[in-house]
Amino acid sequence: MTSPERYDMPSTPAVGASRTPDGAPRVGHFGMAHPQSVPSRMPHEHLPHGQGAPLTPQASYPGYGAAGASYPYQAYGAQPYGNVPGRAVEIPPEKKKRKWWVVLLVALIICALVAAGLLIFFGHEPAKTTRQGTAGQLEGKTADEIQAELDRVVDEGMFNISIANVIQFADGTSAGELRIENVPGNRYLMRVVITLDDTGEQVYETDMIEPNYHIQKDTLDVDLDAGTYAATALFGAYDMQTEQQIGQAAAKITLVVES
Repeated sequence: MTSPERYDMPSTPAVGASRTPDGAPRVGHFGMAHPQSVPSRMPHEHLPHGQGAPLTPQASYPGYGAAGASYPYQAYGAQPYGNVPGRAVEIPPEKKKRKWWVVLLVALIICALVAAGLLIFFGHEPAKTTRQGTAGQLEGKTADEIQAELDRVVDEGMFNISIANVIQFADGTSAGELRIENVPGNRYLMRVVITLDDTGEQVYETDMIEPNYHIQKDTLDVDLDAGTYAATALFGAYDMQTEQQIGQAAAKITLVVES
């Protein structure tokens, strides 16, 4: 029976193979020789099939220790070749991917900050307040009155106001004829606030009225009980571009709520 450590060559030798004088194939172990000049042939004994014994290192082999010691291979780490210095460790793929997302996030934040800075630097046109009124002059004027108002020039610094002296309402929720007008010759926007004289309560307020616009009729902001109320209409004049208040003028009026 062949020993477990013995391997017979095939009956048909390969090209260039040699045989012993008696024609038997050579016996050997597959593998490379030990790097520390270990003899090409190592003594071994043939054991019966199924038996074995630990390898006893030979004292003549360098690096061998006591019986049962491991084969004297030395574990080598990554070493530079010759005099070439070692290279830096490559970043693993997952770290590369994480770094890419960080760079992208930083770039997006920078773009957002730049856009915000440009918006602040160049500024933007402020939103205009709500406009109110109907284009043209008040209803009921004659053609001559309309033409005279168009021909009239209001000097800069002057402000022409227009509202009905007495405003009647069928009840507290009905519309009354206010006849508020920002005449064509005015150079300013107009806003009107009506308050009661005895209590100071605000009962009406308009939005911005441009020149050559008017409010013919409207309801009050407060549902007043039936009665007659002395009130004040305060006209505010505002710059056409900036909408900053330039001045104001007041007119005494009467509100009549019939029921």
